[in-house]
Amino acid sequence: GYLDENNTVRNNEIYSGFDGDALVFTFQRNGEVSGNRIVKGSISLYMNRDTECRSNTVMNAPAYGIHLTLPSDNVYIDANRIVRSGASAIRVARMDMDGGSGPMTHD
Repeated sequence: GYLDENNTVRNNEIYSGFDGDALVFTFQRNGEVSGNRIVKGSISLYMNRDTECRSNTVMNAPAYGIHLTLPSDNVYIDANRIVRSGASAIRVARMDMDGGSGPMTHD
């Protein structure tokens, strides 16, 4: 089997003092992030495929509530509750080659 397939992060309560990601899901296929409660942090989904992010609660995120980087395929962000994020509640943006993220662009 593959280590990047069918992984799940479900029903956790995470309190973070970090100004960035509290829950990071990276390079996953057929994955799921659901039912989590995040306080003072964000959920970041980096270049995933066939992945669901649903029914999570994100409170008081210093920046984005949920951050999805592109390229990604078939990522479903559904039925999440985001309260008082410091920036956009949900951000979808491409990942730059230098590791930063920029605005989503269309060619």
